[in-house]
Amino acid sequence: MSDLFASDESLLAMAERLNKMAGDLLAETAKFMARIEAETQGSGAVALATATERKAHPIKELLTAFDLKHVEKFKAPANIQGGKDSQIMKRLLTTYGRERVLELIDLFFDCDDTFVHKAGFTVGVFQSKIASLIAQTAAPRVAGMTAKTESNRANAATASAMIKRAYDDGHPRR
Repeated sequence: MSDLFASDESLLAMAERLNKMAGDLLAETAKFMARIEAETQGSGAVALATATERKAHPIKELLTAFDLKHVEKFKAPANIQGGKDSQIMKRLLTTYGRERVLELIDLFFDCDDTFVHKAGFTVGVFQSKIASLIAQTAAPRVAGMTAKTESNRANAATASAMIKRAYDDGHPRR
């Protein structure tokens, strides 16, 4: 029986040693992470964080979306000119907002415009096509408004005729 208790005691001692080692390891890891945090603050170094924890800069996000669409369409990265294309995206972001620019990028890569195919799918060409892309998305709304306007005109003509008839009925001609 004493052998049984001896092995239980040694297992208990081993478990305690392992527990202490795990605690020491956690303490060392915490010290290491604190040192990295202190070294990276304010130095411009990239802090340890996942992509989801860091918020992408909106201009970089738009350029990345543009590049991804280019890769999807042509199996090659876009020829993005850092400063020039960043300025273009900054102006578009300020004017139209993030969501609208992302929609317009999608439309741009789906367009069948001869000019775009000859000039290339670049940020500069994208900027030059913004007005036509916006008009393209507005066309269904304009067409709907035109149909509604025609309907309103027809209704107004009918109402006018009814009013005229009622007036004529109440006021016989002399």
